[in-house]
Amino acid sequence: MPYQGGVQLLPQTKRQTRRRSAAENKYIYWGVALGVVVLVSNIILSAYATNLSERLATANGQLRLQEDERNKEHEDLLASVNQQSKQMGQLLTRHLYWSEAFGLIETLMQSEVRILTLSAAAADGLIEYTAAGTSYAAVARQLSSFVSGDGVSDARLMSAEASATGGIEFNGEIEIDVNAVLRRTNK
Repeated sequence: MPYQGGVQLLPQTKRQTRRRSAAENKYIYWGVALGVVVLVSNIILSAYATNLSERLATANGQLRLQEDERNKEHEDLLASVNQQSKQMGQLLTRHLYWSEAFGLIETLMQSEVRILTLSAAAADGLIEYTAAGTSYAAVARQLSSFVSGDGVSDARLMSAEASATGGIEFNGEIEIDVNAVLRRTNK
């Protein structure tokens, strides 16, 4: 109470006591506030943990359903087909297409020359042949045609002689690039 007419109703010391008790209660208020924050945080976090547990249980249930719906025999069959497909791809990349080489030789053949025998070795990339031509000029044009062919590394004349029928019989070798001629690479 304030001072009234020269008489003080409350002593000064009482006012200080009230202030002191309020200051001493400050720690209690902070402790209570901290306890409330911890309690509210605990409630929120436990609700979040429960929600996560429910979501995890739902996801596990869906995974179990999917696992039960799987056709394991069909999956094994698909895995086997996948393995066979890989092996077939490897075989096809290593496969030699002699039809490509023979088609190349056919396009390089001159009209005055005909092949009598033909033998080939993929390891060497070598095709040996015996042919008959109408003249030495036809043989020369044939060798020139072989040398100029795409995929042909070299063409050699091994022997040539006149035949009893009036033409020229000759033997030769054609060296081919195996990767360019015998393997199909997205032509």
